Amino acid sequence: MIELPACKRAAIKGRKPNTNKDLHVIPCTLSETISFGWLQDAFAILGNPAEVYLAITSEDASIVYYKLSQGIVKPPI
Repeated sequence: MIELPACKRAAIKGRKPNTNKDLHVIPCTLSETISFGWLQDAFAILGNPAEVYLAITSEDASIVYYKLSQGIVKPPI
């Protein structure tokens, strides 16, 4: 867990099996309003990783993950 005081929450840091790349997941709810500044603060506190995952939860307990990257990134082919 990594505290994100500017975002008033914590991020989860982990790795996929058999990899050495750190991944960051930031939880939020579907009803929250998230600003560009909020995302910039989260990236900065996490050390400006290439990408973070936003875990959006809803009232029915489903979770949707959005992969967010800094800048414009060409999608993999």
